Amino acid sequence: MSENVLFLTHTRAHTTKPNSHIPGARFTEGLAVLDRVACHAFQPAQLLRLWPHRMASWLPLLDALDRATRHGDPGDAMGVRTPDAGLPSPFAAAGGGWQGLPVLEDGRDAKRGRRGVEQEQLREAVEAFVPYFFRAREMEGAQAKDGIDTLILHLLMDLGAEDEAAAFAAVPNAVVLPEVEPRLLSLGWEDTLGTLCATTGEVPRALAVYQRAAARRGAGAERATAAAVDLLLDPAACDEAAALAALPWVLARGWEPGLRLLTRRALPVDRVLGALPEGGRVRWRFLRHLVHCGSEAAGEESVHTALALELLGLLRRGGREGGEGGHRVVAAGAVADGQEVEEGSVAGKEGAELGEPDEAELEEVAAALSQHLGQSTLCDPRRVLHALQGLGLDREEVAMHRLAGNHMEALRLLCVRLRDVPGAAAYARRHLPRDLHPDLPGMVLAGGAPTRHRDAARLVAALGLDPLGLVAALPGDAALCTLGDLLAGLVAERRHRARAAGLRRAALQARLTAARSRLAALEGGRVVVTEGTVCARSGARIGTRVFTVRAEPPEGGGGLRPVSLNHAD
Repeated sequence: MSENVLFLTHTRAHTTKPNSHIPGARFTEGLAVLDRVACHAFQPAQLLRLWPHRMASWLPLLDALDRATRHGDPGDAMGVRTPDAGLPSPFAAAGGGWQGLPVLEDGRDAKRGRRGVEQEQLREAVEAFVPYFFRAREMEGAQAKDGIDTLILHLLMDLGAEDEAAAFAAVPNAVVLPEVEPRLLSLGWEDTLGTLCATTGEVPRALAVYQRAAARRGAGAERATAAAVDLLLDPAACDEAAALAALPWVLARGWEPGLRLLTRRALPVDRVLGALPEGGRVRWRFLRHLVHCGSEAAGEESVHTALALELLGLLRRGGREGGEGGHRVVAAGAVADGQEVEEGSVAGKEGAELGEPDEAELEEVAAALSQHLGQSTLCDPRRVLHALQGLGLDREEVAMHRLAGNHMEALRLLCVRLRDVPGAAAYARRHLPRDLHPDLPGMVLAGGAPTRHRDAARLVAALGLDPLGLVAALPGDAALCTLGDLLAGLVAERRHRARAAGLRRAALQARLTAARSRLAALEGGRVVVTEGTVCARSGARIGTRVFTVRAEPPEGGGGLRPVSLNHAD
């Protein structure tokens, strides 16, 4: 190796133009040599003078580094000499640096064509320097790391590598913020600037940058909002007061980022509810999160009641009336067990925090209300029942009457309004004392409609009540035709139960016959061999010999029989 190996070697030694020495420069080879040089012999920061406009603040330090390395052991330096300060730098272009490959006009301008080639070679050189500086910042004994990190960010801006610059800004670094901030703003990389501010500990400034970036439309605004929320979610970076102060701005950006902040960071519930407007898209979702997250608020009656009232207010504001179609409802049997039955799934939709709920959101609200009232045991039933008036949500009323202990009223809704006889029977068996069961047919018949007679007969059959009790429940002035309709319903119910019993008996008999058939087949395939057993073909005893089992044809009696190996074929 030569005594002095320059990190840049050129194929053309003589030139008069300062930027014409780039063709032929072997940057990659030169940087590979520098990777093997110890920092006490050559400091990577000494290369910063190749960008004098960008690195002007570090030039005095570079002169000190030059003097320090020149007094080292020449043998340890592998013959590397620092770049001559008088050598014109290809990166010291007018305006502070290289700005990318220019656009040519159909390739007809030869001078612009040569400039384009030089710009492309400059880009290749910068692409070679970036990974070297990334390695150099990790070298033991490397100095001026703030200058190296600042130059790395400048070079990434030269290359237009916005994603790489944002990733570098997110890791611990020593970038000097005032040196890069004007250029980041001019490029419109506010999210990268905000990340850099957050990484260097300037959280308020980072939030201000994110807010300016989010004010613009497009994907950049969404990224800035998401980055701001990520910063607010970090308790080490943002305290509770800062997160609460930024909450109105986050809510103004949309209900999804607001909900993400509130559900992933524990904030004072009373302060948060005070900041959330009633009827908004975030408030009821936040209350639902509190109910199901397992925190202390999940055990508070006020939170459970507030969620129910919030959901009912949204349904009333949307003009939505209850029903069993299109959304999740609490089935009658599930009301007794506090479970839910899903009849359709609806996803939330994006939108502003306030505004009239659309049909999809009303479906989601109705499903959440049915689930909450079917499972919660901490709601205030009196307040919720008052809010339910006029909405026609009968099953939700059943759930609240069950919670309040008004079992007869719940059964009246099930039997009379919903005509859910199986659900009423299941509810009565679970919640109503057995001595009160005979009162239920009279409650069904109290409506006076002839169509209730069949329902009363089915309820008597389901609960196993005395049919004569149903006759006794008729009013004294009931017409004879009413008695005839009632008896016809009882007879029809008895016939239906008899047919159902016959079908069940036939099914059980068929299963028993099939089991017996399988048992006979297994017993027929069982072969017992003793000392006196003879071959089925030759008649010789095979009880103490090797034998096999063959299936005999039907004319031979059929079944499996032992056969000597001599007659196996």
